[in-house]
Amino acid sequence: MHRELIVYAPNINNGGGLILLWKLINKFSNSIISVIFLDPRAVNKNSSNSSMLTKIVKPKLMNRLLSQFELFLAAKSTAIILCFGNLPPILRLKGHVIVYLQNRYLVDSYPLKGHSFKTKLRILIERKWLLFFQSHADEFIVQTNSMKILLEKKLKKKIPIKIIPFHSFDFNNTVHKAPEKKYDFIYVASGEPHKNHDNLIKAWCLLADDGHFPSLCLTINEKIFPELFSKIQSFKERYGLAITNLQNLAHTEIIQLYNNSTALIYPSFLESYGLPLVEANYLNIPIIASELDYVRDVVSPDISFDPNSSLSIYRAVRRFLKIKASKSNFNFFDYLADQLKQ
Repeated sequence: MHRELIVYAPNINNGGGLILLWKLINKFSNSIISVIFLDPRAVNKNSSNSSMLTKIVKPKLMNRLLSQFELFLAAKSTAIILCFGNLPPILRLKGHVIVYLQNRYLVDSYPLKGHSFKTKLRILIERKWLLFFQSHADEFIVQTNSMKILLEKKLKKKIPIKIIPFHSFDFNNTVHKAPEKKYDFIYVASGEPHKNHDNLIKAWCLLADDGHFPSLCLTINEKIFPELFSKIQSFKERYGLAITNLQNLAHTEIIQLYNNSTALIYPSFLESYGLPLVEANYLNIPIIASELDYVRDVVSPDISFDPNSSLSIYRAVRRFLKIKASKSNFNFFDYLADQLKQ
């Protein structure tokens, strides 16, 4: 007989976290999950025919606080409570509480520059929340060794931390390898500042200055990240960049995009896991990525670069495409001679 599972995830509504959440739901919804707390935006993006009790929690402070009380009432001593949204519960619950921590911002000292005031405030509050209510968790689950090291430094109490990544890929067998690649590179990512689209686009501009225009597929949502979307469009028009932006894709469509692409490029500054890296590796697609711990935690990239340098990204792309550096016979003495002639 299985113990009942209660899943608390009202702050998961996009990105890799949502993909992993629905993998979990599809795996256990019909047999083990008794109650699940969800953001309404997550429900709109997926559907489930299970009979589990679904509680919709609107993304407002009062609704979140009320849901914590509902969670307290739902938790029985024999239940496993999975807090899938990074944070331990406010109230001490009956049962065994597992906190699945995926947000690296909560345990890393990475600067919040580029985020809106609202986002900065939320992250700062959640960092305090994690520390203040850490004892309400019976164990933490992370996906990489880097995340475990960061969390151990953050926590003040000795709470078990386990490294258990998602490895249960269920790619649809009908997704087939494209006979011809449509894109040279793909970058599956949302538009937060740490995803580092700025340096990526600058690298593409450097390539254009050299007369090279590799195709790049992005997944930026125009409604959520309008400024970044407009910026990319501006550089695209100015430099004639071969950039395609595809929005609101289902996970199966993203998998097909991998197969339509020659390589994954991943310039992100930080990740708790980096699901696209794992997926691309699973599909045997070459990976060009940041030379950072979070990348090496999950894959060995074919080529790496310094994500802080658009020039380094530019050079990595050139190496992958086997573009040789142009040699010039023009030197300083020639320049000086030309100046003297004027």
